[in-house]
Amino acid sequence: MTNDVKGIGGWLAVFVVWLGAAALAEILTTAVWLQEKSEKVGRLAYVEWDFWDMVLWGPAVACASLRIFCAVRLCRWRTPSQVLLAKATLWIAGPLVGALQAVIMAIPVGIEGVVDGFELALVVFFAVLVSCIPSLIFAWIWTLYLTKSRRVKNTYGL
Repeated sequence: MTNDVKGIGGWLAVFVVWLGAAALAEILTTAVWLQEKSEKVGRLAYVEWDFWDMVLWGPAVACASLRIFCAVRLCRWRTPSQVLLAKATLWIAGPLVGALQAVIMAIPVGIEGVVDGFELALVVFFAVLVSCIPSLIFAWIWTLYLTKSRRVKNTYGL
């Protein structure tokens, strides 16, 4: 193990900042989507909207919390388990939660009566697809970086 590149710097710093920014983006995206949807649907017309509001906030807050937790752990502790946590966070908070949220977001569309049956299935499928492809790409790239980077190996003792 060489000491030439070590510590939170370079692309590792970009990754840690990205985790924090992605957490903030998750919360803002959810808030904007819910605001637009509640104005379109009309809160008073649908009593169950409060339920969907709560159901959608659950994964968003969990995802943002996991990303912030991971960023803090990467900055504070220098053990190999932090890199494993970062990789797990990439795959859980990205594609998995994105797919779950896409399904949850599509359900009220079916409840509103905008689409039904096969059309709802297509809405869900494309929502999951659009949500997951960028997340899968980011997760794959950052996992590759965390696995191959000399800085990560030196910093976390891999």
